[in-house]
Amino acid sequence: MKHAISILLLASSFLFLIGCMPLKQTETIQESSDISGSYEDGYILLYVDQEYWDKKYTIDPVSSYVLGPNGKQYEIKTETHEYDLQNHSKKPRERIYIKSKDGEVINRWEDGVWKLVLNLKNKDSVKIKELEIKIWTFIYSPLIHGAPN
Repeated sequence: MKHAISILLLASSFLFLIGCMPLKQTETIQESSDISGSYEDGYILLYVDQEYWDKKYTIDPVSSYVLGPNGKQYEIKTETHEYDLQNHSKKPRERIYIKSKDGEVINRWEDGVWKLVLNLKNKDSVKIKELEIKIWTFIYSPLIHGAPN
């Protein structure tokens, strides 16, 4: 009888795991009134309110950085979102990547609270903006959660 229960539990666990997939979730914890961001596939997509964003400002990757959940500081790489470049957006969004010590882009951001410290600069001034984003992994199962909408 105990053997049959064990097999039943093993089979139900297997069915539970069929089709499960990890999905990264994002919540902005602290943001400036003019910037926000969300985690995408390996980067933070930065949104800047058009009222405050002057196209002549750029993110300075040398003086900007990201603090990980473990307190480790990462250098960043920035890239303008391709869609905004193709459509000649007046206010393009920026991709923020983190880099390892050897300069390679890290595509996996661990779960926890990440703090972005961004220096926006132009020829006359520098604006420092901070943003905190919480990233966590949600295990999605179509058997439990149903089909996506």
